[in-house]
Amino acid sequence: MIIVDDRVFITFMRHGRSLADDEGVCEGRYDSPLTEAGRQQVVQRANLWLADQIHFDLIIASTLARAQMSASIIGDILNVPMETDPDWMEFNNGPLAGLTFEEAEKRYPPPAFRNPYQRFWESGESE
Repeated sequence: MIIVDDRVFITFMRHGRSLADDEGVCEGRYDSPLTEAGRQQVVQRANLWLADQIHFDLIIASTLARAQMSASIIGDILNVPMETDPDWMEFNNGPLAGLTFEEAEKRYPPPAFRNPYQRFWESGESE
């Protein structure tokens, strides 16, 4: 967060490439770690911010491994404290988490219409 002239700036960053990306599975709350390529993406981003003298007061990450690792790398390089908060986790896609996209569509075909207030399958959350 950057404060300039009493304004607050918030920067959102997605984690680097995760193992789920390589596995071709639905991620959501599937707790997939970063790959080496993902770690390098985050290091590269942090080094660009460092070179541009971008400063952050705090990094908040979800409790998922890929987000925590990304935040930790950024925090270490930029010397910024990091905390976790489960409210920042990705959409709860319930039983789809960890399934291949093909298997997820086969087991849980998307309905023609879904009320946005309806839970996503049995254990997921609403939109």
